[in-house]
Amino acid sequence: RILASYSSTHYEQWDGVISGVQPTTIELPWGSIMLVLPNFISGAGLHAVQQALLPGAISYEQPRRKTHDGKSEYTALHKDAWFSDTHGFADSQRLSPPFAFRQQRVPSWMQSLLNDASHAAKAVFNGAMCRWDPPGAFKDDGPHSFSRGSPM
Repeated sequence: RILASYSSTHYEQWDGVISGVQPTTIELPWGSIMLVLPNFISGAGLHAVQQALLPGAISYEQPRRKTHDGKSEYTALHKDAWFSDTHGFADSQRLSPPFAFRQQRVPSWMQSLLNDASHAAKAVFNGAMCRWDPPGAFKDDGPHSFSRGSPM
């Protein structure tokens, strides 16, 4: 549905230049796509979302977790918050119950954002995971991390 609705280019032919006006899909390996939506949210709207996601504005969790091999445990530097009115989200790396994120109701401002994303992506978004990385927590992001510029 997405590829039929928006102009599309294969990732090997994409030169990194996207339209500042028209939505564009970039076909990635393994049948996945990246949808670039210019003007999806205004600068003021993005600032309002960032302010609404600050610690204190919403409740974040920071449980103790175990490593994938199960041989050690740690407390991650980041905090997480799960929002959904209909679905839970399991967290199998937790050391103790509950083995799921605390489900929080979706605030009206976030529901509006999820509705806009659902409409653009032609798929239903019924929840959002928010992550907070404290400033200065990461001296070296390492080879397996994403850029940390937004709490979403």
